[in-house]
Amino acid sequence: MADKKVKGAGDRFLPGSNIAKHREWRGLKDTWYDYVEWVKVLGIMGGFVAKSPVRIARGMLTYRWMGSYLAALNMIDRCVEGLRGPALRVARLYLNTIMKGSTTSIAEMMMGDRRFGDNAFGRTQVVLEQTMCPEILAGFKNLRPAQLEPFQGLLLCYMDQGANPYYIDAMESVGLPADSCRLSNNAAGVALLDEFPKIGACCISNNAPCDSSTMNSQLIERHLDVDTLPAAIPMRWADPHTRKYARASLRRVISFVEQHTGETYDWDACRAMMEKHNDEVRNEMEKWNFMATPYTAAALAVPALFHTFYYAFSGGRNPEVMKTEKKVMRILEQAYADKTNCFPKTRYRALTWGGPPCYWLQFPNWLYNCWGILMIAGMDLFSGNVIIDTTDEETILDGIARNYETGVSFPKEDVLLRLFDALRTDPNQLFCGSYHSGGFDLSGAERTLLEKYRSLSPIGRDTVRSVTDALCDYRDELTEERGSKREPRLIPLYNSPAAAGYAAPVLDEDFTYIPADESVPRGADFAVRIQGDSMEPYIHDESVVYVNRDPLADGDVGIFCVDGAMLCKQYHRDALGMTYLFSLNRARADADVVLTSTGTRSLACFGRVMLPHRLAVPQQ
Repeated sequence: MADKKVKGAGDRFLPGSNIAKHREWRGLKDTWYDYVEWVKVLGIMGGFVAKSPVRIARGMLTYRWMGSYLAALNMIDRCVEGLRGPALRVARLYLNTIMKGSTTSIAEMMMGDRRFGDNAFGRTQVVLEQTMCPEILAGFKNLRPAQLEPFQGLLLCYMDQGANPYYIDAMESVGLPADSCRLSNNAAGVALLDEFPKIGACCISNNAPCDSSTMNSQLIERHLDVDTLPAAIPMRWADPHTRKYARASLRRVISFVEQHTGETYDWDACRAMMEKHNDEVRNEMEKWNFMATPYTAAALAVPALFHTFYYAFSGGRNPEVMKTEKKVMRILEQAYADKTNCFPKTRYRALTWGGPPCYWLQFPNWLYNCWGILMIAGMDLFSGNVIIDTTDEETILDGIARNYETGVSFPKEDVLLRLFDALRTDPNQLFCGSYHSGGFDLSGAERTLLEKYRSLSPIGRDTVRSVTDALCDYRDELTEERGSKREPRLIPLYNSPAAAGYAAPVLDEDFTYIPADESVPRGADFAVRIQGDSMEPYIHDESVVYVNRDPLADGDVGIFCVDGAMLCKQYHRDALGMTYLFSLNRARADADVVLTSTGTRSLACFGRVMLPHRLAVPQQ
């Protein structure tokens, strides 16, 4: 007896193709809802063309990748395949917002593309390469972040799985290594074929997320024909000096953008936008509470895709993000209250790590429909979940730096444990008994309290949060009051002198601690006693200078090690790559040091000497 054929979702498609015979029947109510949302998407695409019909039409004819975006309707259908009820509505709300934001970004690229004629709009755009955070532009009210690679690489493969090989073949045909990251290879091919729009007043790049991306950036920068500033992410995240370096790096970004656009950074505008970013993060954490239950309406690929969208492209800038999230939250609350099981086939709950969930949108649907594995969280949910302290400029910069530097690079403990809670499993199922909490794991009493909190109405939760915030504020006031009475911190004073005219030993363990009281410049990391007169009259023989580890700018005085000898000199680097270490006392010009870019002499900088004001570089 022949086996009876089991009908499944695949029967809706023509054999050997992704072409559907008909739209998915979801019952009368959900099918009608799906049709209405489909019409809305058509309206979004129509609005996209209406923004600049001539330039967008020229873009379609000029750039091969733009044609793949016509498959957006097919991508949406793949993302919502099999969804019903609240899960369908959550996915559709997210996808509509992604469509609005993405089409707006692409339209703005065409509107500013110098290939189709220079205009003032193009000069309001600042190109950000791949993972560079849009938050840093929050203080420029009249500027727009323009991110290239995601639209020609990441989002492109969502629309059309067959679009990327064309650009990868172009990259490999010129002899570039074929075994590097496919996403970077695709972007390299786009650059080699000159298919990146020529936009932006300037460009900000970085060294993330990988070496292949860093090398690919060089191809893109050559194509854009605008000045580029690399904002390198430090690799030693736990180093206490990393944050100081990162803040200084972001300040250089701000100055660079100001110089190339004529705009002035508005810290009040930045603060307001970071508060919106914080609202987005808090909402994300609240959403995870529902994901921890069997009655979640947010799962599979779309929530992770939406998180990537607002983290990479919004940074608090897009008001549609929170409008959508508020609607989604109401659906999640109602589904939980009604005990609606949107994913009844679930046998296992999973957190996916790696490429497939990110770049093959049907992967989570396949896992669920074929194996009963429900993906409630993807790798991308780890990024951007940093609450930014908006107290002052320094705390804002510190928060932005952590958000894109440490926040992306590895999963933070508190985020990881929240996701384990959502999976309703113990972390040691992954860590094989080796995990020891740093303080976020919950006791039995704490879990009971959390369950009670989750059972409250939205008003009840707000009341609990208000009381908790008041208690925390009181605690912080007491802590601040106690902290004001503390002894000043200690910094090392190195007894081995920095040579101001002749060589001296390198900094070693020969030091004593001195109090960093009011007489010591704020931010000083250590002190050095100077020997010699070559820095007179600004730095006297036997005087003590205070040093921090901020990166040196041209004209700064620093503590250097040259071929094993320590010097205190003024730093200057010319356009030819020559490095000069000047004596401020020009009667002692014999003590100057000159290093060529091709020389063999070693040079290391220990830090910047903190002087009351900048000094002019001597004439060579």
